[in-house]
Amino acid sequence: MRAKTEFEKTIKLTKTALFLSGINIFLGEWNHWTRTFVDSIAYYLNIVGLYFVLIGEMYWLIDGTITGKSFVELSLIVPCLTISVLATAKVHYLYHNKESLLDVVDKLREIYPDEIEETANDNDQCLNDKKETVYDNDVTEVGIVNEANELLKFVNFLLSTVSFVVTMTFCTMPLFGMAGEFMETGKFVVLYPFAVKYPFDVYNTSFWVIVYVNQFWATIIVCTNIFGVDTLFYALCSYIGMNFRLLSYKFEHLEIKRNDRIINEIIVLIKRHQELIELVNKTQSLYSLSTLFNIVTSSLLICLSGFNITVSLKFSLLERKDSLDAFPISPGGQGFGISCPSASEGDLTTQEKLLHESL
Repeated sequence: MRAKTEFEKTIKLTKTALFLSGINIFLGEWNHWTRTFVDSIAYYLNIVGLYFVLIGEMYWLIDGTITGKSFVELSLIVPCLTISVLATAKVHYLYHNKESLLDVVDKLREIYPDEIEETANDNDQCLNDKKETVYDNDVTEVGIVNEANELLKFVNFLLSTVSFVVTMTFCTMPLFGMAGEFMETGKFVVLYPFAVKYPFDVYNTSFWVIVYVNQFWATIIVCTNIFGVDTLFYALCSYIGMNFRLLSYKFEHLEIKRNDRIINEIIVLIKRHQELIELVNKTQSLYSLSTLFNIVTSSLLICLSGFNITVSLKFSLLERKDSLDAFPISPGGQGFGISCPSASEGDLTTQEKLLHESL
């Protein structure tokens, strides 16, 4: 039915992202090789590609700590490492609980309300047919379904746009930097999205293209992992909440009459309520640990980002002071420089103090 097609279309981007991450929730049969690759190889292949970059980044951090790099410089690298580990953890919990995940998705797919009212012809069919919907084509119910779909589409569009922009910006900025350096100095200087260090010199090697492509791939893995897992969580919460709202509406508008049809309808609604509670419990078990890890890493990222922004603002103020210090030696400021020769010296002393404090 078209309603079921709408369900598949709404979570299409989520299914594609998870497919690239090694988790297949697509509806339909796959050939043996495709199923084997996605279920058994893709996840571990992504882990190898991503952690080759993360090991190089951790090596760079350790080497930078030993060689005495500033805390500011080191703190700029930690967020990349943290987000990459977070992306791996998010997919890890779902990958190792695929059976439970498929049960939840399949059940939501099954109980997604059809557009055509389905009513049983007899009482036995009403009680035994598991695929029967308890919803009809009421205008209010259609509005509840459309509201959930539109919200989920907006979330998918927003996160997919942000993920695409972040991926392309992060991976292409070094290329523009290399091009600018070559045009300015005529020298070819290798730059990478991630700051890494390996036993060989990655900045003076003929294999720099392979290293760069690996980092590009690692960035895509991180973004698809986060996008797929997060949008799936939004989808599960949205559709479970939608079904609870539909169920509540049905109970509120139930005709209170003592006959077999009403009794059977109440039994169907109670069973649906039990099914939704079971879906909530399964969703909680799927996402509880990854959500906790997300909160911890987000707190770390917020602290580091706040520190980096504060430092950046200090350096911005210092640059403004440099401009003011240049004013006494400009043609328009010669009189001020002659009458107040100690002004620039005082500013330089203050600037040095601020610089030492910021470092």
